[in-house]
Amino acid sequence: MLAIDASGSVSADRLTLQIEGYARALETEPFIRTVRAGLRGRIALTFVAWSNWDHQEQMVPWAVIEDEVTADAFVQDLLLADRPSTGFTSISGAIDYSAGLIRRSGYQALRQVIDISGDGANNDGRPVTNARDEALAAGITINGLPIVEVEPSLGDYYRNNVIGGRDAFTVVAQNLTSFADAVMRKLLIEVAS
Repeated sequence: MLAIDASGSVSADRLTLQIEGYARALETEPFIRTVRAGLRGRIALTFVAWSNWDHQEQMVPWAVIEDEVTADAFVQDLLLADRPSTGFTSISGAIDYSAGLIRRSGYQALRQVIDISGDGANNDGRPVTNARDEALAAGITINGLPIVEVEPSLGDYYRNNVIGGRDAFTVVAQNLTSFADAVMRKLLIEVAS
């Protein structure tokens, strides 16, 4: 589950940079090679944009990624998807929505992961730790990709309040310019796990 911040602090250009960062990473040979080397040789993937506690959009439906063709199809759907509207920053809403999508996905997975990227702390909806704890109790791992350009302590916030579960980790992006590299590192670690 790839879930990106589309809240009001993220301009249209910054949202495009996030989307393009994921798109570039998903099409790389190292990513495809890592997917193929996994226990099943494939992953199920979806892409969500989130803002307010009650505003999340599944930009790309669940798809199985197992080779260059399936990765390219997913990326094309992502790049052609409508851009979401903005709002507040509800990481808790993103986690709740993502956990629900995982439950209803129809896939049986050895590992379920929500990958949250964003540039701010939770400021809408219920406490993020409550949403995190419920997802963890359901066996879901939450990893984080905080963009610390605006809030330098956001990496610590994610480590203390957002991530959790088996082998959970954060990869910090200093700014959106370094976001694509951070996405690539993060995806390779997640899939290799």
